[in-house]
Amino acid sequence: MEKARGALSRTATIQEARVLAPQGASGVLRNVVPQSFGDYGLGWRVRHLPDGSVGQQRQPRVCALVVDDIRDVAESLAKVLTAMGCDAVFLTDPRKALDEVRRLQPHIVFLDIGMPHMTGHEVARLLRSEFAHEKLKIVAVTAYDQETDRIESRKAGFDAHVAKPVAPEMVEAILRTVVPGIV
Repeated sequence: MEKARGALSRTATIQEARVLAPQGASGVLRNVVPQSFGDYGLGWRVRHLPDGSVGQQRQPRVCALVVDDIRDVAESLAKVLTAMGCDAVFLTDPRKALDEVRRLQPHIVFLDIGMPHMTGHEVARLLRSEFAHEKLKIVAVTAYDQETDRIESRKAGFDAHVAKPVAPEMVEAILRTVVPGIV
């Protein structure tokens, strides 16, 4: 048996995984190896199929972090992202965002602006001090949607600014625009 670390630091035991092999034949994968993305397990690389042939490597999915002080909002957006095929994690404490980004190394962060303890602008500035625009995309998801708010978001280092509530179609458009080629 192998142990593998999951997205929320949960440990799972992996013995075998049932899959749909090429040409529609089902099979069982054994000897899987974690395909890590920092400390964040994104998926599995197949070493051998039961017949001894080498399986294909799964492409990494978009890894997203959602930060909003309102748990229902953060969790809902994370569920939408997961339904779209992303690996999504959410936080409700903005003070933990920098450490979580270092740990997960996500492609994109959806960040609320008006939060207690630390504003989204402060979090974005911290993230930008370590992660360039090419390495990490940051999207403001906020109730603040005046032109002056969008200007302030750009100054803080956000790549996009959208008003709440965000429709799933908008989330998909953001992913296609902000993280092109990976969605």
